[in-house]
Amino acid sequence: MSTSLVDIAMADSGRPGSSLAEKLGLHSNRMTLLRLVRSAPCPSTSTPTVLGVDDFAFRKGRNYGTMLYDIERHQVIELLPDRSAECLATWLFAHPGVEIISRDRAGIYAQGARDGAPNAKQVADRWHLLSNLGDALERFISQHQSALRRAAIEDNALDVATEQTAAEPAKPLVLTKAQEQIEHHRAARLARYEEIRRLSNDGHTKKAIAAHLGMGQSTVRKFLRGNEFPERAERPAVVGKLGPFRKHIGEWWNAGNRDVKKLCGDLKQLGYTGCRTRIYSYIQSFRQQNKPSYSIQAGVAKFSARQVVSSILRPVRTPEQQTLLDRLNSKSPLFKVACDLAERFTTLLRKTPREDARAPLGLWATDAMSSSIPSFASFASGLQADWQAVVAGLSMQWNNGPVEGAINRLKTIKRKMYGRANLDLLRKRVLLAT
Repeated sequence: MSTSLVDIAMADSGRPGSSLAEKLGLHSNRMTLLRLVRSAPCPSTSTPTVLGVDDFAFRKGRNYGTMLYDIERHQVIELLPDRSAECLATWLFAHPGVEIISRDRAGIYAQGARDGAPNAKQVADRWHLLSNLGDALERFISQHQSALRRAAIEDNALDVATEQTAAEPAKPLVLTKAQEQIEHHRAARLARYEEIRRLSNDGHTKKAIAAHLGMGQSTVRKFLRGNEFPERAERPAVVGKLGPFRKHIGEWWNAGNRDVKKLCGDLKQLGYTGCRTRIYSYIQSFRQQNKPSYSIQAGVAKFSARQVVSSILRPVRTPEQQTLLDRLNSKSPLFKVACDLAERFTTLLRKTPREDARAPLGLWATDAMSSSIPSFASFASGLQADWQAVVAGLSMQWNNGPVEGAINRLKTIKRKMYGRANLDLLRKRVLLAT
């Protein structure tokens, strides 16, 4: 019976497991289930040849632990109580035989691997390299966001907007309640931005500013990174039943038509099955804004650094994304340099079959250092500081993908434990589940 109770506790934790056991006729208290899990013997594991190392959160942003994973056997072998070089080095020293260590770009794990297993080959995870490249791209785009946003608008669209404005007198903009809230939040965010800039000009550090204003240091860095206030990207509109017909409505409006009743009939013939109220509401937004509906191409109105980064780094682009990048490349030579560097690096990351990447990576790092783009120069400098592991990451088959999957499973287990996820119990549940 105790084996069945352990299985129930492993599947549903304490209180839910106790309820399930009661329904199955196995009467047991929730604390008894937890004691059974704690007393269950852990499976025996051998020292892995290829070790995956990554961190997980006991409480996000506060305290972290380290997961050790046998990549060849696809098995979690240990959970360490903290995220430190000393802790990893101690475990490696007590378990000799590790030949390859796959890890993220964290310096603490690099140092721990050097101290505990100096003869092991370190491999930088490719996903983390791509993430670091994305961070460098986002910093560059954030610094030039206003100029790139203007460059993203087509010339002929600007001409249409100018002609429309000259032909029709300006009307006062009537804001909805949702738009009023957006403007209110923008004003508060702008005030916070100006306060951060003022404190920085007075000589205060980013850490001191974040503590004084009660906000994260990453937000402070973002506000200080560029020379202009970073606007938020507009949320993408819900497509709905009217979505496939919006281009037709935009062309109808820009042609000077205003008979909405006739438009409803035309849309019905084209296959629109929604209500007329939705059409009238959509046309009303044109009248309030007093501008042509398609003055900006798809994606430009929602322009943000993160969206442009996603368009550059993804292996397959949509036509709208490619059009946007082509326009930015043609109007901003510096953006073209950054885009070319990013595409060259992603080619190195995705290149198959695997081969020695030392020479092409060295050429890329040289070009990045001389590109006059500080974020890329900083990224290339970081690669050179971790050179052997980065070359191994681009040349070898090993990566931290299986470790990330195990950490996702750990998160599921931790959240089912309702605050009882201290290390000894969490370790038993993860190791026994493996």
